[in-house]
Amino acid sequence: MLLAVILPLMAAVVGIVIWQNYEKSTETALNAGRQLFTNLKTEVALQQTSLLGPVKSALDVLAASPELTPDGLDAFEKPFMALLDAYPHMAAIRAGFETGDVLEVVTVRAMYGGTIATIAADDRVKFAARRTRPGNGSPQWRFFDRRLEALSGTTETPIGSDPLHMPWYVAGMNAPGLELETLPYILSDTGTEGISATRGIVTANGVTGALAADIALRQYSLPLENILTEPEQQVFLFTGNGLLLANTDYGAVVPDMSTAPIPGDPVKLRQVDSLSQPAAQAIVREFKAMGSSFSLRTLAIGESQIMASVTRLAVGDGPDGSGVYLAFALPVSTFTGVFIGIGRDAALFSLAVLVLSIPIIVVIAGRLTAPLANLARATDRIAKLDLSARVSEPTSIAEIATLGRSLDRMTSALTQIAKFVPKSLVQDLIQSGADLGVGGERRAIGVLFTDVKDFTPLSESLPPEELMAQMSAYFDAVVRVVLEHCGTVDKFVGDAVFAFWNAPTLQSDFEIATCRAALAVKAATNALNETWRQEGKPAWYTRIGVHTGDAVVGNVGSSDRLDYTAIGDTVNMGSRIEGLNKFYGTQILVSDAMAARVQEVFLLRPVDTVVPKGGSAPFKIWELVGERDQISGEDSARCEAWHGVAAACQRRDWRSAAAELTRYRAMAPNDGVAAVYAARLAKFERDPPPPEWDGVERFSDK
Repeated sequence: MLLAVILPLMAAVVGIVIWQNYEKSTETALNAGRQLFTNLKTEVALQQTSLLGPVKSALDVLAASPELTPDGLDAFEKPFMALLDAYPHMAAIRAGFETGDVLEVVTVRAMYGGTIATIAADDRVKFAARRTRPGNGSPQWRFFDRRLEALSGTTETPIGSDPLHMPWYVAGMNAPGLELETLPYILSDTGTEGISATRGIVTANGVTGALAADIALRQYSLPLENILTEPEQQVFLFTGNGLLLANTDYGAVVPDMSTAPIPGDPVKLRQVDSLSQPAAQAIVREFKAMGSSFSLRTLAIGESQIMASVTRLAVGDGPDGSGVYLAFALPVSTFTGVFIGIGRDAALFSLAVLVLSIPIIVVIAGRLTAPLANLARATDRIAKLDLSARVSEPTSIAEIATLGRSLDRMTSALTQIAKFVPKSLVQDLIQSGADLGVGGERRAIGVLFTDVKDFTPLSESLPPEELMAQMSAYFDAVVRVVLEHCGTVDKFVGDAVFAFWNAPTLQSDFEIATCRAALAVKAATNALNETWRQEGKPAWYTRIGVHTGDAVVGNVGSSDRLDYTAIGDTVNMGSRIEGLNKFYGTQILVSDAMAARVQEVFLLRPVDTVVPKGGSAPFKIWELVGERDQISGEDSARCEAWHGVAAACQRRDWRSAAAELTRYRAMAPNDGVAAVYAARLAKFERDPPPPEWDGVERFSDK
């Protein structure tokens, strides 16, 4: 009788322990799956977004050069090569004019076979250039090594069609001042399927030429090929009109051609409907039913389920103008299936050990849960993008070992993709839960604008390749500082940089972070200028404007063209404040709104009360001197002396203000603000302002 009671009781205890372990393990696996899904999808989306972004920025800079003319085209041969070296996913850069002048620079490894391939086999050869001039007959290739030096005896008969009839030129001539992507076609000189990012070259006479960068269509699929390995795991790119752009199997994107490809011929992409995998078909059906992108959701495929999402990427309108979408799916069984086997094995094992004591059962259960606890801790590290540690560990349980190896493979894929984008930005997007879809929201932000003093004459005085090299180093220094201070780089406008804080991730101290970034940009660019002076290069003196207020942030724009940005009066006023540095001879100016929020942390010097161009209400502007706990005694004394000048001006005691200013200029003889006040006080001593003068400086220029 006692045995009849104990045996059922032990069986019940064992059953409860096994069931609890199974439920807990399944939930752990699902949480890990959701987190890994979000991480991997975000990494792929950002990597694809970055594929065209740098290319279009480079085209903007080149197209803005006043030297990019038919007569000045030869000077761009080496800058084109430098860009191909910096962005190896590009196959070629081309510029052509309606005069018949054309410059084409191609990466040799991307060119046709035959005699060209024989030359390309020479380890010295990296680039080929071809310069077409009106009436010069048949131009020839010239080859260059990795140092961009020409190699003798390496010309070849040209290959390809008339460049001025190629899609990159035709589309660019119809896109004045705008970037667009061509429909896929056979790229000249490479013979591969590709897309050209192109734009028109605009002069006073209108659109006179086109500038383009070729990207092989396969480049979109390469980052996807080693990410997922199971049939139910899916990742692919497609347009809103259903054209398939990228897939883990590139052969699924482009049909086999029955004839030899001819440069310029259009490439007919497969439709996304042609994907035969059930998971892909389920995603396409859901996308069509929704009529737009959708966030993480579970879809049924027969008796199984997948986690799936479709995200619109911020890469412009795509080759057919309907937008580019990323589809991503993982089967739920990837994370839960192994635990079915674990539960089955545990039940059989319990029958064998039913006669043993409960402590032994607890010990055995502990051996089952310990590896799972280690895997749970590993998934927490992966959620924070800590990809340095190995996930799997030795275990005698085959299913847990399988799960560990699966997590190792996904960690390896994340590590590879993370090389393409800043890890801090990925962490911010994951932690904030920000959506890459359409929409914007009103939010308080801090804005920072930079500008290089006298950039136009500076750029005109430098050869194009030197200008590009210095601009790359300059942007690298500024962007690195912004990212280190948790900011978001919105855009580059010529030599200017616009960045903001408190979006997409909320920051409790974003005003302080914005000001610290401004001081760090000043220090970084001043240090860079000192290095350039020692090398005999011109300095790029940077002026900075800082402001805070409400703006609309998010994926904003029209229904067919989106960009993650910040817009509103706060942004416009930040740009105007930066421009006031030119008048006052300062390097960092901040608005009164920003000064009120950071004055306990930073030392600020009052400069003036102003109404910038486009403004209506007057406000004070301040010079950002430094952090109070790091300021030098000299700067502190200088600011203290300036308060005497400001106080006398406030009382309209011009004589006392002039005396205070004289003492101040003895301490800081080259101070730009003091020079402005000296001129103002000299005028007031001769002709005092009327009693109704409000002390506001109003500007009609930027």
